[in-house]
Amino acid sequence: MNAQIEILNQKEYLCIGDYHTQKKLAIHSIEDQDSTILVPLNNITELGEKILAYEVHSLDTIMILPHHSNILYFINRDGEIWKDVDLNPYLEKEGYYELNRSSTPFQFNDSTLIFSLEYSAKNLPLIQREDLNYYYQGKYAAPSLFKIENIFNDTLSCTFGLRKLYNNFADNQSVCIEGNLFTFLENKIIFNSAYSDSLYVIDSQTLEIEKKVEIQSKFSGLSIQPITIEDLQSSPEKLNSNFQSNGQIRDIIYDQKQNQYSVIINHKSETEQYPWSILTLTDNFQKLSEIKMDDSKYYSKVWSSKKGLIVSNYFETIKDHDHFSKNTFTLFQYE
Repeated sequence: MNAQIEILNQKEYLCIGDYHTQKKLAIHSIEDQDSTILVPLNNITELGEKILAYEVHSLDTIMILPHHSNILYFINRDGEIWKDVDLNPYLEKEGYYELNRSSTPFQFNDSTLIFSLEYSAKNLPLIQREDLNYYYQGKYAAPSLFKIENIFNDTLSCTFGLRKLYNNFADNQSVCIEGNLFTFLENKIIFNSAYSDSLYVIDSQTLEIEKKVEIQSKFSGLSIQPITIEDLQSSPEKLNSNFQSNGQIRDIIYDQKQNQYSVIINHKSETEQYPWSILTLTDNFQKLSEIKMDDSKYYSKVWSSKKGLIVSNYFETIKDHDHFSKNTFTLFQYE
């Protein structure tokens, strides 16, 4: 989950972060597989921070986002911290929030960062903080995105946006718990949810929904029904079993070479492994095709590169003696 493709000096690199064991960021050249840069992360972890996400702006400007603190760290390739920015004063203008990563972590372009937000019960009066009804009313009304347009300036220009996002497909009595599934593609932000069969195209300037695109798969339905607050309190196990009740949109990537989108879809599973497919769309979101993948070999984690789609072949190598000390991938090209 901590892997992403970065473009540095017009070359592609597959970056993989290990925050707990090696405490390093490995930057692998896709063109030259023997070329790898290892960036130590221990200067940050020794501060007591638990790393959540990273972005490689350049080899000497690597941004690190920890859990909870809302402090953004800047390190070089040697892992030395040369700057940190406390974003709490900017967040406090709206209330109590924690910065979070999205499907693509947080760098939108060279100078703009966009974070997803975690709503805190501290925004509520003390008497209401233990009441889930008040919590979800506040959460669903709150902003979902926080944008910084000039991260390298001394004074930051910040914007909150995308309020009432989940009200597009759920009500205030529903419990929708999942990751923050925002993906940055070219000049677009696209949101997807397990609780909706649609993609939501978000204007990067206004941080408002500008278009909704319904997705239909030939292999399964593509949304699950959220459980209620009452269900969560009486039968919390329903939250996990509910995710197995139907297929879901898991990710979307943009293939610049083909000028098309690839939607990654998990389907309803009868076993521990999820069947999955790649559904392709034109640049204006018209369906082209859908290919079911071999889930005995490939895990539904996909990246787009100049050479094609890079897919994790986690399950194909799961019986290898060195499985847990390596990452392996397969390159697919469209014909």
